[in-house]
Amino acid sequence: MRIFVTDKREESTRQHEFHDSAVSVGSDSANILQLPSMDLPPYLAMLMPSHESEHESWTYVPVDPSGVAMLGSEPIREQRELADGDKIVVDRFELRIEFDLAEELELPESSNLEALQKIKQYPLPSRSETRRSEDFVTLSDHRLDILARFGVKLGGISDFAHLLEETLGVLLETVGARKVWMGVRRKGEGGLEFMDGRTAAGKHPGEPPMLETFLYRCLTRRQFIRIPRPTDRSIRSIMSIPIPGRHGGPLGLMYADTARRDRRLDAADMDFMTVLALMVAAQVEAIAGGLAAQRERLVEGQTAFLREVQSRLDPTNVPTWSALQVAVYVRPGLEQAGDIYDITRLPNGLASVLIGHVKAKPTRAAMVMTKIRSAFRMGSLHADPPHILLKALNWLLHDERHPCEVDCLVLMINPKTGAMEYSTAGEVGAVVVERGGEARTLKNSGSPAVGSAKNVTYDRVSDRIETGDSLVLYSAGCATARDNQGQVLGRERFVETVCDGFGQPAAAALDGLLADLGGFLKNGEPLDDITILYLHRVVTPV
Repeated sequence: MRIFVTDKREESTRQHEFHDSAVSVGSDSANILQLPSMDLPPYLAMLMPSHESEHESWTYVPVDPSGVAMLGSEPIREQRELADGDKIVVDRFELRIEFDLAEELELPESSNLEALQKIKQYPLPSRSETRRSEDFVTLSDHRLDILARFGVKLGGISDFAHLLEETLGVLLETVGARKVWMGVRRKGEGGLEFMDGRTAAGKHPGEPPMLETFLYRCLTRRQFIRIPRPTDRSIRSIMSIPIPGRHGGPLGLMYADTARRDRRLDAADMDFMTVLALMVAAQVEAIAGGLAAQRERLVEGQTAFLREVQSRLDPTNVPTWSALQVAVYVRPGLEQAGDIYDITRLPNGLASVLIGHVKAKPTRAAMVMTKIRSAFRMGSLHADPPHILLKALNWLLHDERHPCEVDCLVLMINPKTGAMEYSTAGEVGAVVVERGGEARTLKNSGSPAVGSAKNVTYDRVSDRIETGDSLVLYSAGCATARDNQGQVLGRERFVETVCDGFGQPAAAALDGLLADLGGFLKNGEPLDDITILYLHRVVTPV
């Protein structure tokens, strides 16, 4: 409900908007709707919303009979249900009530019948609000601080999957949404290329409702949309806004909604999302420009050289054990490179495994990979514990003049008993799939990536893989892989599909994983390298 309060003496009009909470009216400043006049009682009346009607409904309830309100020519002395367009006169104030009961009929800027047909094709529910980007925004100090901290993070983001993940996280937490969703494209035209979503429970939801409507209205008409009363009764409110581009059309859109039991998204949330979208737009353009520069480096041969080094370092023959099966899948990324892995048999029969991802300039990354491979092979020959090997690698690779970072996991496992020791640096995917199908993530020590800091001590962790269980190690490129429609696979979906192959031999489980996620891992468009190591302890060694 909107109330337009006109002060006849000052010839001024103020607009107020209320939704599901009762509104107190009177001259006292404690009222939600204050009418500043000494001739009115401190507490005049209450405006009470109805929660039983599907349509918006409010009732005027007198509190102090000394303050008489007039509706037309009749005084309101008892409860009175209000109607759209009612004008209540109290002293020198006129309160005009407005309900948006009719479906939106929005005329285009010109008499273009095709545009009008499009608007009718993608209608919004009644009481929906739209605005343009030129409107002013207001932010609280708290939300300004959130945006400032987010801006610091943006500078270190160089890929779209990471950008979506960070943006969705701050949006979900700040506005208290049930679901958030976001799609971007590198240019202000064409379809969305990168899409992802989150729920308050940390899930990856599908597309938001009314997506086609939001795509047309946000990307084509550049509208900022708030729906305070969606037709879906499970949703409290919806907000969808474009991500503006400096050149051409919008670079994407953001979506958020709240559950029925939660608060409504309001104008303050719209202002926050508007500024957030502006910040994201600048980073989208920066990443797109960086990808273009990286393609140029591909032509110059730097990345081609790195690929050649990678291919030569990948093991040509994986050792075999009677009690431990090993299966491997690798695929180079379209835009980035850096994965490395190795598997060796120690002199005492144990298995030593390495998986990592190097982040550095191409020529530096190639040198780092060769050093890692050599150090790992030498350390395995002497049966160095994983945490000692990582400490030696960090000493070998740390160079402030030529920086590099290596997310890495090294482990040693006894195939016969399943006992293992491992150490981690940075972020590497590692999950144990138990014979019943449950997933257990290996403990991450939180230690920094190898090469990123001086004198780092890495933790030594002991664990065990039971017979029939599998250990799956995977690089970050698995979670960020996208299909031909731009949908991001996501870590959660990847792990869930991994668990579907519980109890199977390593090769069969890996084949099943690739069959289920072939649209992402085999036939999709992974920006980063993909590496999957599947280790399975057989129940009865052959």
